[in-house]
Amino acid sequence: LDAAPALGSGFALCGGLQQQAVRGSSIAAFAGRSASVPFLPKPKNLEGLVGEEQGFDPIGFAEDVDAKWLREAELKHGRVCMLATVGFFAQQYITFPGFEPTPDALQAVYTAPPSAMATLLFLAGYIESSSYGGKITMLDMFEGGRVPGDFNFGAGFLKG
Repeated sequence: LDAAPALGSGFALCGGLQQQAVRGSSIAAFAGRSASVPFLPKPKNLEGLVGEEQGFDPIGFAEDVDAKWLREAELKHGRVCMLATVGFFAQQYITFPGFEPTPDALQAVYTAPPSAMATLLFLAGYIESSSYGGKITMLDMFEGGRVPGDFNFGAGFLKG
């Protein structure tokens, strides 16, 4: 009878498909492992990026998607969340002309006229498409040496 496989030995997420190191060579075994999640292999596509030293990519996004695009998405989503948080609190005290004041921030989206919501959706789409100069796919958005997260918006205010 064959011995039962070790727990996680056939599961790719746990690094089970990797070659198992011989006992006594534990230092060599950890050389190819992630420092933050030691039971996973070290991601290869993080070289030269911030976070490379810890090797944190447990789901393996950097294996399939360009890391510049991932960084761009992370920065943009973080900025949108910060603006949304400010808007969530500000709408209780500031009301645009023609809108009904709503004391409950969670109900504000239901009290806005449909035309205002359509305008907001159109404006968001316009800003999204124009911020890249028409290059909206991850294959061409970094042509010309553009740095992820740099939309050239307000850069003149940062120069000393």
